[in-house]
Amino acid sequence: MLVAETSGDYELAPVGVYRAVCTRLLNMGIQETNYGDKHQIHLAFEIDENMADDRPFLMMQNYTVSLNQKARLRKDLEAWRGRAFTGEELQGFDLKTVLGKPLQISVVHSEDGKYANIGAMMPLGRGQQPLAPAAELLYINSLPEDNSSFELLSERMKDRVEAGLKRFNESMSSMSVHPDPMPSTKSFQAPPPPPPPSADLDDEIPF
Repeated sequence: MLVAETSGDYELAPVGVYRAVCTRLLNMGIQETNYGDKHQIHLAFEIDENMADDRPFLMMQNYTVSLNQKARLRKDLEAWRGRAFTGEELQGFDLKTVLGKPLQISVVHSEDGKYANIGAMMPLGRGQQPLAPAAELLYINSLPEDNSSFELLSERMKDRVEAGLKRFNESMSSMSVHPDPMPSTKSFQAPPPPPPPSADLDDEIPF
């Protein structure tokens, strides 16, 4: 089960299956986890259910950057795609391709009722229309310089990203090859909006 980032004062997304769209991809750098220090990314998804202020609920998840067979990132991406990666794709999958892409998300609640979690990901069903993102697509992959996108993050998230990327840069300073599939570009600019959905979307994988 995937755990969405939450705060002490927030609305719970109702239990159910929703159309969704990936609106954020953040390089979190090196983060502390229950399994030691790991290079992580952060994905966020708008769903087609709004909060009281009419903004869509945002479901979030951090992943260790790995596409090995047991990695959660690989399992969720393959569930989202609706098919397994090919050997060729696993040699160099560009994570930026998931930004702006549609899917369905199952929202479940924790046993104590305090948290809304992502229970599962899956591709859109036949005939379903993609959900258009309400917010600007956000892509961050390096330490901030003069970039307004970074200011869209909460103070807590900005602190985590900055600290994690500093640690990542320190750990990579003596290496000549980037070992992870996160793109190495230094640009903070979000990629262009996704093209209009194809009429043959039912027969296509999202990425």
